[in-house]
Amino acid sequence: VEASYLLGEMATSDRAAVEVLRRALHDDAESTRRASMYGLRTAGAAAIEVLRDALQAERPSTRRLATAGLGSVAAALDSTAVESLLVAMEEDPDDLVRSNAAYSLGQVVRFDALDPAPVERIAQRLTARLGPDVELDNAFNASLTRSAVRQSVAYALVQLGANHLFTAPQR
Repeated sequence: VEASYLLGEMATSDRAAVEVLRRALHDDAESTRRASMYGLRTAGAAAIEVLRDALQAERPSTRRLATAGLGSVAAALDSTAVESLLVAMEEDPDDLVRSNAAYSLGQVVRFDALDPAPVERIAQRLTARLGPDVELDNAFNASLTRSAVRQSVAYALVQLGANHLFTAPQR
């Protein structure tokens, strides 16, 4: 993992380091993919495209890591990264990808560098995920059913409300 962080620091000015991390993100070993995500997240803006592209990977665990990697300051400043997270939250067939995307949006909205227009759009699209039958229960614990996606959406909305003044979307 330490090597991935070091590669991430190098990747801010060295495209070869980004490529090493990109290949590692698609490795067969989960630990290698996870370490790569940490490095790519550290690389910031230099890795946004790699993480966005990984949202199209066949392997759901790679897409989950890509969404986690996009929950960063660099992603908050990149409208294409934010839109990619919104699309992943709304459309990915894997519920844990959708949950990670919602959680990462919660991380992104913590940064006050976001303009009000994207904040409003993010709020509307997060709120839409709370509608009836949008996200089915997928977690069953102690006789309590819940949706991991709705739970992550709630986290994102709390972060949004705590860090930005906005008008709540009308339902």
